[in-house]
Amino acid sequence: LSLLKAGWVNDRSCKKILNALLKAKKELKLNYKLEDIHLCLESYVIKEAGREGGFLSLGRSRNDQVAAAIRLELRNEILHLLEDMISFVKVLLDKAKEYNRSIMPAYTHLQPAQPTTVGHWLLSYVDAFFRDIERLQEAFERTNKSPLGSAALVGSRACIDRKFVATLLGFEGIVENTMDAISSRDFVLDALHALSSLMLNISKLSQDIIHMSCQEVGYLHVPDEYVSTSSIMPQKRNVVVAETARALSSIVISNLTAVYGVLKGLNQGYNLDFQEITWVLWQSMDKVSLTIRVFKNMIRGLKFNEEKMKKIVDEGFTTATDLAEYLSIKLRMPFRDIYRAVGKAVAKARKERSDFKEKLVREILRYLSTSFRRESVELTYNTLYRITDPLLSLKEKKTTGGPNPKEVLRMINDRKRRLEKTKKWINGKRKIIEEGERLLKLEVRRVMEVVDK
Repeated sequence: LSLLKAGWVNDRSCKKILNALLKAKKELKLNYKLEDIHLCLESYVIKEAGREGGFLSLGRSRNDQVAAAIRLELRNEILHLLEDMISFVKVLLDKAKEYNRSIMPAYTHLQPAQPTTVGHWLLSYVDAFFRDIERLQEAFERTNKSPLGSAALVGSRACIDRKFVATLLGFEGIVENTMDAISSRDFVLDALHALSSLMLNISKLSQDIIHMSCQEVGYLHVPDEYVSTSSIMPQKRNVVVAETARALSSIVISNLTAVYGVLKGLNQGYNLDFQEITWVLWQSMDKVSLTIRVFKNMIRGLKFNEEKMKKIVDEGFTTATDLAEYLSIKLRMPFRDIYRAVGKAVAKARKERSDFKEKLVREILRYLSTSFRRESVELTYNTLYRITDPLLSLKEKKTTGGPNPKEVLRMINDRKRRLEKTKKWINGKRKIIEEGERLLKLEVRRVMEVVDK
């Protein structure tokens, strides 16, 4: 069609070539005596269309054709993955809403730190995955550019209309510099970086699930279909799906590093090294897509042990910071002074086997009675004990993005709206591709009808 538009072939020759290409979709077989699929296709077209079929390669090269083929396939893979990500994040949001008020310990250094909720914890992953969605969208934008018309690397005397070709294939513009168009593979790096970041977050989520589901912790139960037993120990429940995902993340990240290694030593222009990049890209895409689909169903079936989580929240003195902040504000005392006092009180309370919070509060009151005049301290045991209640701790926190159940619910609703915007973005990109296909079919039909007349 581009050669017809440029005037290098007439309608009759164009129709012969088009008919041969359409027939090749069903009948083409590889001829291993020829170098590659490109020459196989050209040989077939010449056989079907006659000598005029030799025009097929005018103004084209394997270099720009391969680059275009990768971009065409990759853009579709990215859109499919984005649709999978929408479904996956939706499940995370539903689970976050289900456990919005379920108290659990937040960790630093793998030690219980402060109270939070399961909903807040899940939302931390939702936001990380949203950034991965944005990276995939950015990768799509740089992928969906046409290199066709660049030929080997400096264009062609045939001088085809590159923008015309790009429109018919649903590309959003062209990679303008012809040498850059055939020699650049940074769009592959963009995609692999987005996939690596996504799998890094999957790996972290996997590690959390493995940790929380182990018998010593016991915060959550993973559905039976996502665990396996031992060949010798019948009581075992090994969270093998999460373990496998953790390993796959290493492969995807390694693939990104491998592609950087391939590209770093190349001169500008086409190099056959590029062939070793493409299969790595598809391998990574396959592993990520499969992981997301499996994780979506696993997350949907997770059950959390709220009683066990609440117990660790209390035993871990996780509201000690709330107590210190309250006293610093109430007494107008430097936080660091109160921090030290609460730290000493916690150390003493840990030695008691009775109610940890009760001992902590009594130690604090003892400290206050010796550090302040009685009339200046208007704090009672009940007041301070109430401050150590983890649910109150969450409700009292008005921080934007914090674990207050109302704030978590606001964020859940906001993220659901963002998912809808992402859906609209995907639909918009698909419409551009479909419009290109529609215009392409119209051009083909026009040629066929003109010749028939």
